[in-house]
Order: sequence, then C-alpha cells, then structure tokens
Amino acid sequence: TGWTAITAGQGILVSVKSGTVTSAYSVDGGVNWVDVNTLPATSAWSSIAFGQNHFVATATDSSTVAISIDKGATWISRDISSPDSTTPAGLQKIAYGQGQFMITAYKTGEDGEGYTYVATSQDGYNFEWEGVGSGEITSNGFNAVAFGTHQRVGYWAIIDTDSGNSVYRIKTGATTKAR
Repeated sequence: TGWTAITAGQGILVSVKSGTVTSAYSVDGGVNWVDVNTLPATSAWSSIAFGQNHFVATATDSSTVAISIDKGATWISRDISSPDSTTPAGLQKIAYGQGQFMITAYKTGEDGEGYTYVATSQDGYNFEWEGVGSGEITSNGFNAVAFGTHQRVGYWAIIDTDSGNSVYRIKTGATTKAR
C-alpha cells in the first residue's frame, strides 16, 4: 500500500497512506516530509481535504473519518455511521468548498436499492447523510466529488460508481451565519 491522497492547507501539505496508520506532512512545500503514525486506525485511507482550519481524511473500508487540527501531526476519529445504519458507508472521496465538506460513499444499502447518498458537514466533525436526486438516480454510490462555481454559483459534481459515465450536479452549501 502507498500514499493515496494529498491536500494543502495553512501552508502545509498533508498526505495519507492506505492500509496503515501513517500520514505525513510537509511545511516547506514538499521538500521535506515528516511521517507520523497517528491516524486512528489501519484503514484504506483514500482521500483528504482541508477546510475550517483542519484536515479530514476518509477510508473506503469504513464509516469513520480522521480529523487533524494540528496540521496533520495527530488525528482523532469520528464515526459518521451510514444512511441505513447497518453497513459501513465505504467512504470514497472528500472535498471542501463554499463552507462545506462533502463525502461520497459506495456501499449497497440494506434495502438493495443502492446508495444514492452523500455526507455533508459545515464543521468537519458532524456529518449528515443527504439523499441525491429524489429517487431518479439509481446507483451503488459515488466515487468522486469536486466543488466549483459557474456564473458565481457554487455547485458540487459527483461521479456514479456503477459506470463512471454519469456525473451529477448538486447545488448545496453552508448555511449563512450572522456576523
């Protein structure tokens, strides 16, 4: 197993290694790296994002995210369950945009009707599962996620796991807060 994901935040690069408890960080643009064995479990770490001043990593064999508030030096775990609360969610990818984290998942649900959900969080700690497509999407999940803007409106894009040929656009974002 090797390094599977990398992201940047607060002037730091952080990477996770699948099948281990190892992450690494670099404070000099990737010239030198510090390996740390502090991920909360030996999992198939597959994705990492930075937002709200912390790093959040996901694993494809779990419903648990790893969170670091100290630039990747130490990590805590947070179980986000799954939409049907019976099977591990199989968290695929995580991204951050417009004040919100979004995680895709791929496991077939208990009812056998697929897994058309994404998990969202404004703080990176408390995730909620949201259905995608109001029933018109039949899929066993989504394996990629990205955030972007079009004509100054933020959108998420997710890719279907079944064929890899279907991309769905989701308009969602963080709730506006008073200042």
